[in-house]
Amino acid sequence: MKQFYLTFLMLLIGLSQLSAQEEELAAIKRAVDTLYSSLSFEEGGKADTALFLSIFLEDGILINNNRGTARVISPKAFAESIGQVEGLKSFNEHEIYGETLIFGTIAHRFSTYDKYIEVGERVISGKGINSIQLVKVDGRWMVNSIIWNDESEERKIPEAYQGK
Repeated sequence: MKQFYLTFLMLLIGLSQLSAQEEELAAIKRAVDTLYSSLSFEEGGKADTALFLSIFLEDGILINNNRGTARVISPKAFAESIGQVEGLKSFNEHEIYGETLIFGTIAHRFSTYDKYIEVGERVISGKGINSIQLVKVDGRWMVNSIIWNDESEERKIPEAYQGK
């Protein structure tokens, strides 16, 4: 009987650890969804830059590495630049696949995105991958950095990262 109780206790501990891990994964997913939704808007709208900035650490960074040279920008400068694109009608970006690794209070989210942007009469659409690093501060997951590459003819997103 003692063995039964010990096994039962171990099972309960294992389930609570699994539940805690699932809660952390869900919290990270919410942070990433907030990131995407804060920037996305339809014609006549605008990005929620205050929300965007609220999920970043103060010294966070964004790195556009599409051209083979890292273009580093602060979250504040990035948020300001979105509002300054002449003729920007809509900006829509959302996650189509994500994979998260967590260790303690740090996490990495490999996030495949789909984008659709209207600037004047021009439409920009495509996919890419954001490498998002997060840290847990005061019980909340915050973005420290994002590095991204858009898909191109030379750089195709592997099927494993497309959620198919």
